[in-house]
Amino acid sequence: MLDATPFDRDPHLRELIQRAVDEAARLLDADGAFIDRIHPQTGRMRTEYIAGRLTAEAAGILRGIELVPGEGLYGRAVAERSVLRTADYLQDESFPHTAAADDFARRVGITSVIAAPLVAGPAVFGVLGIYASRAEAFGDRQVGLAGALADHAAAAIAQSRLIAELAASRVELERRIRSEQTLRDITARIAAIRDPQDVLHRIADETRRLLGCDAVPPDAHGRRL
Repeated sequence: MLDATPFDRDPHLRELIQRAVDEAARLLDADGAFIDRIHPQTGRMRTEYIAGRLTAEAAGILRGIELVPGEGLYGRAVAERSVLRTADYLQDESFPHTAAADDFARRVGITSVIAAPLVAGPAVFGVLGIYASRAEAFGDRQVGLAGALADHAAAAIAQSRLIAELAASRVELERRIRSEQTLRDITARIAAIRDPQDVLHRIADETRRLLGCDAVPPDAHGRRL
């Protein structure tokens, strides 16, 4: 399944992913590398991490390109959950091209490309793209290394998401336990009250405390407790 988990909730995770992109460009002796992630609102892929020799203008153009899974070499890598390589990006007809991505490739002079999806279990978070201007720049070793770096980044994202989910679950569980305990206490105290008006006031007070609000809405007759 595709996963639109945002990366920007954890600054340490962002630093780790940027380091993976930097290392991809360095270790593969590439002109540049980037990571596209799946955008949470649209489900489309958009560049968020960039490394290499790009001008500010070219980087802005790259960040503005959007793809859907299955579209372009990078989208195809995501859809197929496999590392793909081409030695002549603009002439390669094995994947559906897009005008925006091809225009960027011409502007930067991209020839060789590796696209490695970020996969962890059933989830696909995005894709690591690595490119060079020279032909036949990447061999099997580079493809394997790109896949390993993408797997490392995906595992970090999955771990960060799991930690966040566990923390949220723990907070919710603690809230429910407190609420249930409060309700039991309220029930016990109310049972000991004999005056109906006192019961109503106690219910109002405990409701305000339980819900964290300042006042309880008036009843059907417009009266406040």
